Amino acid sequence: DENSFLYQAAKNNIPVYCPAITDGAFGFHLYLFQQTHKDFVIDVIQDFGNIMLSISQDDKKGVISLGGSISKHHAILASLLNGGLDYAVYMTTASSKSGSMSGATTEEAKSWGKIKDDSDAATVIGDVTITFPLMMVKVLETLNKEGLLKNG
Repeated sequence: DENSFLYQAAKNNIPVYCPAITDGAFGFHLYLFQQTHKDFVIDVIQDFGNIMLSISQDDKKGVISLGGSISKHHAILASLLNGGLDYAVYMTTASSKSGSMSGATTEEAKSWGKIKDDSDAATVIGDVTITFPLMMVKVLETLNKEGLLKNG
């Protein structure tokens, strides 16, 4: 599907990482598949290293975190080791009161240096299946208005 982000990422040689791909039932099926396809390898440690290296090479760093958990943790940990994020949007339904990474706010991340003090950052509390598409509509409208979209 040419409209999918995976197609566009592959076409433009952009890596896509899924740190928790082995979690749950999907991970079990990957294991079963590997038993009969020994050349099939998922190396989550190598992926972790690639995430760390990829974010460190950018002058400006940003993250849009949908939900939280392991992928959010990997991205902000990599940024902590490399001066902090310049931009961050955390979208979650999790509460900061639980102490979980999913509920941790951008303000909490600033206190650790994961996000720079002068960054453009926001925490959005809400269902990401609603909040993310609404945000993307606004982003696309703004980019189109500014003449930055090819097929506006």
